[in-house]
Amino acid sequence: MWSAAPATPVVAGLPEPELSVASGVFREGFKVKITATSPNGVVRYTLDGSEPRKNSPVYSNPVSISASVLLKAKVFDPDSTKTSPAVAANYTFLEPDVAEFSSNIPLVIVQTFGRQISKEEKTQLAVRIINTNNPAGRAALTGKADFSGLGRINTRGYTSLRYPKRSFHLKLLDAAGASLNAPVLGLPKESDWVLYAPYPDKTLMRDVLAYEMANEMGHYAPRTRFCEVFVNENGGNISMRDYVGIYVFEEKVKRDKNRVPIAKMEKTDKAEPDVSGGYIFKKDHLVPTDGGGGGNFGGFPSFQGGSSHSGNVSGPGGFPADPRGFMKGEDGDYARHKVRLSNPENPRLMDRGFVSAAGTSFFLVEPKPEEATREQRLWLAKYVNRFESALYGTGFRDPQNGYAAFIDANSFIDYHWLVEMSKNIDGFRFSTFYYKDRNGKIVMGPAWDWNLSMGNASGKQGYLPQYWYWPQLDDQQYSWFRRLFEDPDFAQRYVDRWGQLRSTVLSPEVFNQRVDKWAAVLQESQVRNFKKWR
Repeated sequence: MWSAAPATPVVAGLPEPELSVASGVFREGFKVKITATSPNGVVRYTLDGSEPRKNSPVYSNPVSISASVLLKAKVFDPDSTKTSPAVAANYTFLEPDVAEFSSNIPLVIVQTFGRQISKEEKTQLAVRIINTNNPAGRAALTGKADFSGLGRINTRGYTSLRYPKRSFHLKLLDAAGASLNAPVLGLPKESDWVLYAPYPDKTLMRDVLAYEMANEMGHYAPRTRFCEVFVNENGGNISMRDYVGIYVFEEKVKRDKNRVPIAKMEKTDKAEPDVSGGYIFKKDHLVPTDGGGGGNFGGFPSFQGGSSHSGNVSGPGGFPADPRGFMKGEDGDYARHKVRLSNPENPRLMDRGFVSAAGTSFFLVEPKPEEATREQRLWLAKYVNRFESALYGTGFRDPQNGYAAFIDANSFIDYHWLVEMSKNIDGFRFSTFYYKDRNGKIVMGPAWDWNLSMGNASGKQGYLPQYWYWPQLDDQQYSWFRRLFEDPDFAQRYVDRWGQLRSTVLSPEVFNQRVDKWAAVLQESQVRNFKKWR
């Protein structure tokens, strides 16, 4: 892997060199002239993407380029430690079988120049993204780039690591290795992106549909763009061997004014009100996977078993507060929700998060676990604990001192409807995000990971369009909702919201139109995708 060490410090900065050929896609070889505007400067360069150093080759004659390379160049002062910023150019060559390749959706070319992409390490890459915003409405591998530059990449996911089609986290970098915020495919500028691989979802569109619905319900969810992707890890030229099918280029859940718009936490934020936000935290799998295991080529997670009702269909088809949908207690009756809370002022911290007073594990996302101070982690844990104490207390319906003082109830209602309407069998328990702004309440969301929904699941009765999903979950999985529905006001707001959504965002007509729209967009590219992934 290329070194992730910082570039050589620029002291009083020399002007950067100029390259005679910019990044691009080529079919024939050419020569690149590197010009230093500094009179006594010595130009040194590399062709493997590594940072030019004092022992790198000295430029003297135009550099011949006949294969895919990542050229970096830098000017050195022979009499001092002065250097220029580095410049970089990605020269991509195509094999004949893709020379005329084009698509009605954007194209992404990822090149690691012989380095394998893994989950644990972030591999440097050159990435070229071509949009369809031209008169022809098509993207060609030889077309003008919407973005061309450097970055780091690693595989991402939990269950999805077992699939042969891998998802990636992509971070954009400048030539010096610093984060680069850039607008890509019409999306607001940022440095962190996800290339999501819809493998078990053979419609390819379930995540996109869910995020669209969440946005139209009035909540932020990641913006998305369908694309076709080539990933070259062997160091050769781009060919159909590198084609990996349809991906969803999407925003990573992250604090940003255009994503989750919360305050940025600094290490000095140790007292209120500054320490009160912003935070992003989530419920997710407790044990990381190594990505191994059997082939599982059907696309269904191996850990998804039958329902929690010993194979019986979940019941009843009634309201989510119906006690008959709860697990029976030791006395054989459908008991009211009983929770034993630990001391709210003595939180139990984990390496990456905390365990709430009610026993639910949460993982910190923003600030990053390794960057959050102990004071910040303790404050958030105590806040969640105080919320749980209010929620399970006798005065939980009090608008000033009960649960409403701690959470945005409307976001919880909409999230619940989005999970249940689509019967997302990961809903409530995995990939479930929450965020809290400074001086704000806990908001449920953004929506994330909806591939095992809308009938696409062999476990948790996800294959059945009837019945509720929630009765199959225990108290830690179905956090807080059972108690929330004991408030008649919350329950009535839930009913009223369904009436609104069912006539608008979640109406059958609107939903079918949305499916038809994306089916038309994917009609051409899905043929190539399923030739690759049968």
